[in-house]
Amino acid sequence: MNLMNLISDPVTLIKEAKAEKTMQSSWINLAIVGIIFAIGVAIPVALVNAADAAVLGAMTFIATMIWGAVLGCTLAYAMRVLGGKGVMKDGIDLYVLAVIAPAVAWLLASILIAIGALTLNPGLIMAMSLIAMVIQVLGLIAGLAIGFRATKDLFGLDSASALAGMVIIVIAYATSVVLVGLSVFDAAISVLMRVFL
Repeated sequence: MNLMNLISDPVTLIKEAKAEKTMQSSWINLAIVGIIFAIGVAIPVALVNAADAAVLGAMTFIATMIWGAVLGCTLAYAMRVLGGKGVMKDGIDLYVLAVIAPAVAWLLASILIAIGALTLNPGLIMAMSLIAMVIQVLGLIAGLAIGFRATKDLFGLDSASALAGMVIIVIAYATSVVLVGLSVFDAAISVLMRVFL
């Protein structure tokens, strides 16, 4: 799968992902996404502290790899339950295809914001921030559109089933984030009560 086709021909990119039969290219592409995210996260932090930027970049890369594998498995499972014909490789490819555009947009936005911050010019900082915001919106739109199309093509689903699968995944992960957040909050309150009472 040639990720350079992302802008010029995303449909061909999806077809290349479907034609690829080994997991090797899926993991390589996931690592590329992880590196892009890591650099994008590290750039603004590097303006303040290079050591923190390196640690945060490494953590972002590791989290992207883990998240890609977990989400790839759950995407493949959900789409198979809905009548799709995909495997874990297709789930990871779906994740990569859906997040590569936002990852590149994040990297470009980080570079623009860092350039603006280095100038110490408020007008330029504002201009770079607005341009970065537009780039992020375009990246998210591209990611959602490519992700939806990839869901249909990689798993052989109709539009309604693909949309249902995406909604199921979003609801499940959003619910788990809320529940984990509540558990962490509960644990923090318990620790504070033991310390102060």
